[in-house]
Amino acid sequence: MAADQTVAKAATAQLGATRQRDKIMRFQQHSPRSDKWAANAVASTPAPGHQTEEYFTIGEMARTFHISLRALRFYEDRGLMKPTRHGSVRLYNPRQRVRLQLILKGKKLGFTLTEIREMLTHQGEGEFVDFEQTLGPAQIATQIEHLERQRSGLELAIQELRASHQRIAAEPAAVAAAG
Repeated sequence: MAADQTVAKAATAQLGATRQRDKIMRFQQHSPRSDKWAANAVASTPAPGHQTEEYFTIGEMARTFHISLRALRFYEDRGLMKPTRHGSVRLYNPRQRVRLQLILKGKKLGFTLTEIREMLTHQGEGEFVDFEQTLGPAQIATQIEHLERQRSGLELAIQELRASHQRIAAEPAAVAAAG
């Protein structure tokens, strides 16, 4: 618990420093005589690089990985992500970023979230390996077969839609020729 509080305090300090820098920049843009005040404020603000670990907000994570905030919250609800919480603010450390990369790769490879969670739990704390190292040859072959079945189903659906489109497109021409 004490470690979580220390991490949360460090993350809050970093977030506060970033917000203070942003505030200073806005102030400088609107007040040309504020140079001396701004220089003193920047000097008293700890640099972000001096933190022991860099944290990212939920918005930064969403922008970086091109996913929605809702998706990140969903992964948290499913137990795939465990950001540090400071009040209502979610803060993600670099390990959580790597974990999200693995989740997104697992989804791209067609695995369910349950399967992805299982693969992630086989990894040790702080140890990140790629899915190829956690999957056996039989599981990879099974996934390939599953994806090939999905592709066959999609190809059939596309053929049916093209045939329907051709029939519908031909109807107005037949009606016009008969009229």
